[in-house]
Amino acid sequence: MMERLRNLLYRWRSLDELDKLGERELADLGLSRYELEELVTMSPEVPERMARMAAVFGLTVEDIRALRNEYLELLENCGHCDAVGQCRHMLDAGTAQPGNVGFCPNAAFYRAKAARPEG
Repeated sequence: MMERLRNLLYRWRSLDELDKLGERELADLGLSRYELEELVTMSPEVPERMARMAAVFGLTVEDIRALRNEYLELLENCGHCDAVGQCRHMLDAGTAQPGNVGFCPNAAFYRAKAARPEG
């Protein structure tokens, strides 16, 4: 419970700081206000779950972070996924395989990236 409260306070403070950023500062970051808000308010579980699913395809966190724009899109897809329960269950049970995770909104990207790891 305390951890959830700490996370909530952290997000609240981060959103407050985000509101104070000017357009130039956002441009320097290379992110839109919306993208920053998505990152700040995202559950801490999302990047971990996303990395675990990428590993099903033989990819590392470094592999998927290498392309920054795609990484942000992958995070957003994972964060708004309707199959979180199914995903979590398969990952925890160790039954997730490239051929049985069609519910994952990032599966096609992972599959393509695994087939062409150079980029």
